[in-house]
Amino acid sequence: MVRLVRWKGLGDGGENSSKVPGRSRAFGASAAMGCSPPSSPMVLEAEFVNRRRALARAPLRRVFLRAFSVGLATNAALTRSPFRLLEQRVLTPLFVMFTKWVRGSKPVEPTAAALGSEWERLLASKKTAHVTSLAPATATTPETAYGEISVQCPLRGTGDVHACHRLMAYDRALVEAAGGQFVVLDSQATPGRTSCRIAIRKKGDAVGDLVPAHDPSRRGQG
Repeated sequence: MVRLVRWKGLGDGGENSSKVPGRSRAFGASAAMGCSPPSSPMVLEAEFVNRRRALARAPLRRVFLRAFSVGLATNAALTRSPFRLLEQRVLTPLFVMFTKWVRGSKPVEPTAAALGSEWERLLASKKTAHVTSLAPATATTPETAYGEISVQCPLRGTGDVHACHRLMAYDRALVEAAGGQFVVLDSQATPGRTSCRIAIRKKGDAVGDLVPAHDPSRRGQG
């Protein structure tokens, strides 16, 4: 561990200023050669604190990802059972609260791009849930962030897109809390698909052109 000491009076007009002759000239020469002056003790201390916090969060992130896997399997089973209300009204809201507690909440700009980044951050695994593209606003459609979920869902290939819609209430709640709207365009539950395709728009934007995977009009589409 590096011990940080704030030296008093070095070049700042203190009693030791006269003991460091040429200090200003040395810094000037370093700048002229393209070298950055040493970081201040306050900057070093802030960097140290941030790294320590990151290390402290790492085990919590692993616990969260493990809990996510267990929760996904449990909720997927419940949402196709007579006990689906337990999943919808109790477990999913609790898991949303747990996610916000572990991952934290922060203000999000009201744009699809920012909302997509926040969704990625909350799920904590860009490898299996990430934004794939950003479509800018046009004369007819609002800005839209498109994404993909490739983690293997227990509903994959079942054909039960309605169960998928109920299960994805978790993602919808997270994005809605951040100020957005979340729509599953293609579901892993559809036979032959190995990922879900999703869309995110800010709250208040029209979503009529985004046809959900569970919409009856999609029946028979692969």
